[in-house]
Amino acid sequence: HSLLVLDKALLMCGRDEIISRCASEIHQLSPPYPTRSALRFGQGTDTDTEGNDSVPFSGLLRSSNLIRVENPSLTWFLENALKRDKAVVVSGGMSHWKALELWKDPNYFLKIAGQRSVPVEFGSNYTSSSWGQKIVRFGEFLCDHVVEKSN
Repeated sequence: HSLLVLDKALLMCGRDEIISRCASEIHQLSPPYPTRSALRFGQGTDTDTEGNDSVPFSGLLRSSNLIRVENPSLTWFLENALKRDKAVVVSGGMSHWKALELWKDPNYFLKIAGQRSVPVEFGSNYTSSSWGQKIVRFGEFLCDHVVEKSN
């Protein structure tokens, strides 16, 4: 219950070093949020970016100004893209990120943040009479709205 109160204080008051430190300490001492076997992200959750090389506003970019490159060095990027004012699609630039593996498993999020509280908006849009906000545990939100429901 203490963690919920501290999280609400952080959400309402903004970043406060003392409250943040207290919440972190209590979070470390709290029992972990229960994980579940065979938990998977539901439809529409894009955790796999492999092969996704779409470019925002691609209709606005002329192909003659667009460079596609696999995992360029910073020097190459500065010399060939930034200084020449060229649009670049970089593939493989994040392939070494540990998060790409960790974030595939919803249980990872339950372990590190399941007990923490987050604000959630509900309703079709904020001008709707059914729109509202509530504060829920991140684990509840993840299991109720993001992961696939087991049959």
